[in-house]
Amino acid sequence: MSYLEGEDGETAVAALKDEAAYRLGVDAGNCLRKLHSVDIPPQVLTWWDRYLEKMPRKIAALNSCEYKLPMQDQILDYYQTHYEIMKDRPLVLCHGDYHLGNMIVNNGNVGIIDFDKNGIADPYDEFKPFCWNVMVSEYFETGLINGYFENSVPDDFWRILKFYTAESLISHLPWSV
Repeated sequence: MSYLEGEDGETAVAALKDEAAYRLGVDAGNCLRKLHSVDIPPQVLTWWDRYLEKMPRKIAALNSCEYKLPMQDQILDYYQTHYEIMKDRPLVLCHGDYHLGNMIVNNGNVGIIDFDKNGIADPYDEFKPFCWNVMVSEYFETGLINGYFENSVPDDFWRILKFYTAESLISHLPWSV
């Protein structure tokens, strides 16, 4: 563990011009790609196995929540008709909560903090909290995606991110309550 000098990522990026925010996003994407390249031991459970274990709990929590999401039935229907895209997803070492609130900016460089939710997961799962970055700067988030994929975003990325967005909606309401 070490201490990182600098400013909270949200505050720092909010004060940047669009081009500087984009460049910092590219830097954050490069950091994430490096994290995902760390060798991990062979896993007993696949992402599919892990996914089938966690999602029924999240759906049950949403269905028993005293509040309802706008369009909740459509979100659940989308999830239930598309969840099989989680089959055969790769597993990598993940931060688990990769967004500007867990970044420090110092002299135009980004540092990553708060690894308490790290684990083994689908690398695209890291992009799930994109909404928190977009609320600060869509240029930063665009840079993060382009930096991670070295300006060559795979065709399946947007389809899987859309799915993870539905999943995120399913789990956020019970979490916030």
